[in-house]
Amino acid sequence: MKKSLIIILIIVILAGAGYFAYTKGLINLDFLTGHDSDQIMEGFNYVDEQKIISDLNFTHSEDPYDDYSVDLIKGNFATGGAFGARYIAIKKDGKWSILAGFQDDPDCKILKDNNVPTEIYGGPCNGSKSEKWFEFSTLNETLNFKNNIKVTLQETTPALITEYYVEDEALAIKNFEEYVKRDSTGLHLKLADGTWKTIFDYKESEREADYQGHIFEYFFKNVGFYTLQNNLYEGGNYSLINYTTGKETKLGGRPYFSENGKYVISVNSDLEAGYSFNGFELFENKNGELTLLGKYDPKAWGPVSVKWIDEDKLVMKVNSMEVINGQIEDFKAYVELKIN
Repeated sequence: MKKSLIIILIIVILAGAGYFAYTKGLINLDFLTGHDSDQIMEGFNYVDEQKIISDLNFTHSEDPYDDYSVDLIKGNFATGGAFGARYIAIKKDGKWSILAGFQDDPDCKILKDNNVPTEIYGGPCNGSKSEKWFEFSTLNETLNFKNNIKVTLQETTPALITEYYVEDEALAIKNFEEYVKRDSTGLHLKLADGTWKTIFDYKESEREADYQGHIFEYFFKNVGFYTLQNNLYEGGNYSLINYTTGKETKLGGRPYFSENGKYVISVNSDLEAGYSFNGFELFENKNGELTLLGKYDPKAWGPVSVKWIDEDKLVMKVNSMEVINGQIEDFKAYVELKIN
């Protein structure tokens, strides 16, 4: 009996210590709540978010467009949205309060007077003149990737890009009907040895968040890869399936192979919702084995499509945002990527 009481006392003490550490933000229990803060925001945890919700008297909702969302916090500043309005919050003496709404500070005066970091509001404030999130004429960047590879980026002239895929899966399958078929059991891809690899959709799960749908896009016969678009409950990604082995490689965006297949780059633009990867990934292809050399998220712009110029150079069509008379508009540009 005495031993049982001691065990119970130890459990109570540990539980109390754990609760204290959680409320003080010393430990992160997001995995218990299903809230993956790393995918939604950077630099702070779920406890910080709840503190902002409480101090600003917002009602938390799972739908960020319904009543409340927090996008980013840095130091004593945070940004988010409520009822469709964008705001900047500031923390003073441990309490959060609204510093300004974007609509209330068209010239960024309040933000500049309070030394708000530009990362917090992600781009120009609403204003009467055109302001771009990014000036591509200033782009001159070198990225260090694996295997001593350097990738350089700079603005270039527009290029005519013809896409290899079709939007209609039924038509895409018809184009490769010898190798691809779909029936009630799933999507079937023929492998080099004559067997079939089946890709199953998960549409009947009780949890909506488990939803996965797979769309066949193209078969790169010359390099031996199928490409699939994977639609998730929120956002999505892509897969390359090796024709010889059936091995699947997940990608952040749509793949584009160089002419002889030595490299493949995946690109995706998701500047607004933020549910999917925004940026590009560069892979090296050696006899069907794909090695990720590096990836890049440019934050203020996103790549949409690609045209390879030669084996070491390509042009990306990209998009970014600009504010025109208080309205956020999309604009296009072209970026040259060179592999050195």
